[in-house]
Amino acid sequence: MIVFLVEPQRNPKLPVLDSGDDQYFYPLLEAARRRRIKVDYITGRGVIPENAELYVSVHPHYAYGWKKRVDRTVVLYHGLGDGELGGFYCSTRPLFLNRISIPTRLWRGWLVPGEKFANGYPKYLRDHVKVVGFPKLDLFFSEKKKEMMEVVREQCALKLPFPNTVIYAPTFWPSYSLQVIQDSVEIGRRLIEASQSDDFNLILKAHTNIGRNGYGLGLLKLMEKYQKKSGINCLIPPGKMIRSKGWVDNIVPLFWFADVLVSDYSSTLREFMVTDKPSVQVLSPFYKPLPGMYHTELNQLTETLSRAFDRIADPHEERLLQVKHYMFKADGHSSDRAISALLELCEAGIIHKLFHRLTSKMIEYSRHIFAS
Repeated sequence: MIVFLVEPQRNPKLPVLDSGDDQYFYPLLEAARRRRIKVDYITGRGVIPENAELYVSVHPHYAYGWKKRVDRTVVLYHGLGDGELGGFYCSTRPLFLNRISIPTRLWRGWLVPGEKFANGYPKYLRDHVKVVGFPKLDLFFSEKKKEMMEVVREQCALKLPFPNTVIYAPTFWPSYSLQVIQDSVEIGRRLIEASQSDDFNLILKAHTNIGRNGYGLGLLKLMEKYQKKSGINCLIPPGKMIRSKGWVDNIVPLFWFADVLVSDYSSTLREFMVTDKPSVQVLSPFYKPLPGMYHTELNQLTETLSRAFDRIADPHEERLLQVKHYMFKADGHSSDRAISALLELCEAGIIHKLFHRLTSKMIEYSRHIFAS
């Protein structure tokens, strides 16, 4: 039996976050049902069975008791950012920056979106690293696209009177720097002004955790001020101090409506590449330019958007390469490959289990030495 841990019971030592796990697990659940494979879908504070063959989690550190299940836990990747290292942590030493250091624990396996992630794992773990694609994006290829577009249009109360549409999706807590947080508001302001002067639709998609610890309050107030303007569509999560007319947790259905996506450093910049349409990254001193997309300084955002609409100097070939490296096969079948990979990991024998248990302590000891 395979158990999906969705929004698991929280570890009080970690910050309380809304992770939106459903958008990652629902495609897997559908794939398992199609193949008549028994899975359990445990949400919130549901009782987690102790006898499962595998546990799958996007945020295993948040689930109580994960240390007892580590050799039966599979990590499902949360995003396509360079920091998504599954059960690994990056070393803070300058000599090892951007390289994988020592794992805190040895999980049963990792379902990784592309070879770019898999190549960072040591060779002795590669049998446990399964390249499957990014199941969250399977929805984009749905055969029910037309029907779903109408549902999303109504659910989000989208008003799109102009030919071109831009999505703005700022990252969550992009930095603890006040300057970066202020920039996210200014990007929103510039986009709103440009949408009104250049006549394009703008979808401002707030992160589910906006407003926590004060992050994003300026952006929320900006959205409240302009949400009634023509072509401005503000999507704010329920339960916030400022409300909007509609909301959808998963950003992927919004890709069907958009011509360009704008962000600072959110991994949605890469997710949007599956559409083969331009992503625009607003540069900051805190982040490096990501390949396969347009780059712009804040004061040149309007001009860059115009070039993106017209596909002037469009990095098409580089975008296709990024899709291959980060998403393996963007074909709508990542969930099926993920289920097949989970079945393979279920079949791991006693030797593999013994290997995990013996080496776990050795690697923890090695990590302690490196850290000292």
